[in-house]
Amino acid sequence: MRKAFTLFELLACVAIVAIVAALILSVYLRAKRGSQSAVSLSNMRQILSAELIYADQHDGDLPPDLWWDLRPLFAYGLTSDVLRDPHDPYAFGANRQASESAHSVISYQFPPQHNGFGKALRLADDNSGMVACLVCRDRRFPQLAGTDVIDFVGPIYRGCRDGSVRRVRMPAPKCFPKAGTGNISAGFFEWFAFTDAEPTEAVYRFYDLAPDGSQIVPCPETLQPTPPH
Repeated sequence: MRKAFTLFELLACVAIVAIVAALILSVYLRAKRGSQSAVSLSNMRQILSAELIYADQHDGDLPPDLWWDLRPLFAYGLTSDVLRDPHDPYAFGANRQASESAHSVISYQFPPQHNGFGKALRLADDNSGMVACLVCRDRRFPQLAGTDVIDFVGPIYRGCRDGSVRRVRMPAPKCFPKAGTGNISAGFFEWFAFTDAEPTEAVYRFYDLAPDGSQIVPCPETLQPTPPH
């Protein structure tokens, strides 16, 4: 009578169990990512809905301090629980400035409205973005406290004025001398997160640049985009 498994049979059983476990884990991770992506899109649609209602009652304009202050939208159906994205890897929130202002985590980005930026965005693109998510696909991007350098390229989600949420791709940054410092800054993040249109004269003035864009220079290697991962 046979009383024990051979070493080969034991190894075969271990290998089969490992394969089955790997398959189960893969299915679980795909399901988890799918669930998180659904939450991301739902959050963005709820934010977009509040913005659209506000804009409808204010001649198409958004709150003047929307870049960092979302309080005006709470009267139009926005709730704080949709401002944190399940993919956000940052303890202080992917939108650090808004998070610090609100004293809570805010993951999504909003277009500036001051100094003519919001108007320029609407004139350049009648379906421009009203909210964007850079971390909705398990992505990180550099955040350098105290600077305006964000060297991010790759896919993002953009909530547009027609009520749609679209997957778009951020282009490589445009670089220019930072006034009064002699340093090179990678800017236009605030523009390209919300439109695919080329910057206008008003946008160059927003960045304190010559209206013809003549100050744009090649980005140094230290400010080259982070490869997608």
